[in-house]
Amino acid sequence: MHVEATTSGRLRRLELSPARFLQLALLNVGMLWLIVVTGAAVRLTSSGLGCRHWPGCEKGNPLPEKDYHAYIEFGNRVVAFLTILTTLAAFIGAIRARLSRRLCWLAFAVFAGTLAQ
Repeated sequence: MHVEATTSGRLRRLELSPARFLQLALLNVGMLWLIVVTGAAVRLTSSGLGCRHWPGCEKGNPLPEKDYHAYIEFGNRVVAFLTILTTLAAFIGAIRARLSRRLCWLAFAVFAGTLAQ
C-alpha cells in the first residue's frame, strides 16, 4: 500500500496542469513566429552564407566575426535552436498534461517539422 501511494504521488508530480500547458503552447507559438521573422531577415538581407560552418559560425570559432551578415545568420541559428527546444518541451508537456492522443501526435508533428527544417 505504501509503495502504491509513493508511486502515484510521483506520477502526479509529473503531470502538467492545463493552464501551464497553455503557457507552454503560447511560448511555442511565439518562438515559431520569431523563427519565421529571423528567417525572413536572413533571406531579405542575403545573409544566408554569413556563417559557413555549423553549429558555429567559423571553423574553430563558435561565434561570428564582426560582420553584419554573420550576426544575422548566427542569430537565426540561436533562435532556431531555442525554437527546437520549445517545440520539444511542448511535445513532452502534451504528454505530461495527459492530452488526447491526437493532440500529442500534433505536438510531435510540430516538433518533428521544426527539427526537419
